[in-house]
Amino acid sequence: MKKIALNLLPFTERLTGTGFYTKRLIAELQQLPAEYEFELHVYNLDNANDVFAISDPAFKVVSHHFIRNRMGRIFYEQCIFPFKIKADILVSTSVVLPLLLPHHIKKVSVIHDLIPFIFKQKYGLIQGAYVKLFTKWSARMADIVITISENSQKDIIQRLGVAASRIRIVYNFVPEENEKTPATIPTITGPFIITVSTIQPGKNLIRLFEAFQPIAQEKGLKLVVVGGKGWKYDNIFAKVNELNLSEHIIFTGYVSDEQLRGYYQHALGLVYVSLYEGFGIPPLEAMIRKCPVVVSNNSSLPEVVGKAGIYVNPESVENIREGILQLFDEAVVNEKKQYMAAEVAKFDRQREAEKFLKIMKAL
Repeated sequence: MKKIALNLLPFTERLTGTGFYTKRLIAELQQLPAEYEFELHVYNLDNANDVFAISDPAFKVVSHHFIRNRMGRIFYEQCIFPFKIKADILVSTSVVLPLLLPHHIKKVSVIHDLIPFIFKQKYGLIQGAYVKLFTKWSARMADIVITISENSQKDIIQRLGVAASRIRIVYNFVPEENEKTPATIPTITGPFIITVSTIQPGKNLIRLFEAFQPIAQEKGLKLVVVGGKGWKYDNIFAKVNELNLSEHIIFTGYVSDEQLRGYYQHALGLVYVSLYEGFGIPPLEAMIRKCPVVVSNNSSLPEVVGKAGIYVNPESVENIREGILQLFDEAVVNEKKQYMAAEVAKFDRQREAEKFLKIMKAL
């Protein structure tokens, strides 16, 4: 039986975007007939079985322990880890491949987006140089590059020079919900909209706040910001005070799945005006809950939302404001809801897991 090693060394117990993609993919692979042995390689993560919800005996966690900091992990990943892999295929679900990996092992790099090349201010000088350099090297040395949208595929071709013939798309998806755990009803009085994102400049929150301000005053609307702090967020919080919106904007931090479902179910809509997305999970989550979505007309978002979205130019405060106001138009909202089921069906979790296995078979 062919053995597939998953490089999960970069992940900690607090998962973010690429980590959740990996966890969801592993969950769906465990539901399919066992055709491969999987080794999940983790770094200083003793509760990996819980973090990645492992229940299938075909999925074995291999723990690696070394210096407990980022530089230690990078050194280990590049200089020690390659010689410990006893598998036919190595898949790095967070981009970076070990450069010293033996030639007989097939290599797959999963590149979700090219944010390091687009938002250069996200990283410091040294970290930014590392991320961009190793992304380029990994893309070039990989036998196959997997990405999560057609838009990301286009970016990888244009910016990294990878041939289209070496790229495969395995879409992001939302896992099956456990309906035994009901959604939590939000304790918010009056109408509200939500945005779900890490608090950082790329999510365009300052323009969203500026667009929201006159509507908040006029209609008594609240904005719930769901997500933790990311990077360069001080100006974002300062803008709330500058616009006198502290009574209208609620920052929740991280929330449970049940709480998030409750927000989607009771909100007037999700407003997601990011400047760039490799995919965009929150609009998909919202459509599953029949929550109307106002989204940017850029990157992968039209690909995800399709006919179900209310589109805005994310660089225009006035256009964002017009999009929010459309959430009060019952005719517009009802029309968009008619398309949601068809758009959600494009991202079937079992089909995407089967696509992943088909890629492995071809290597």
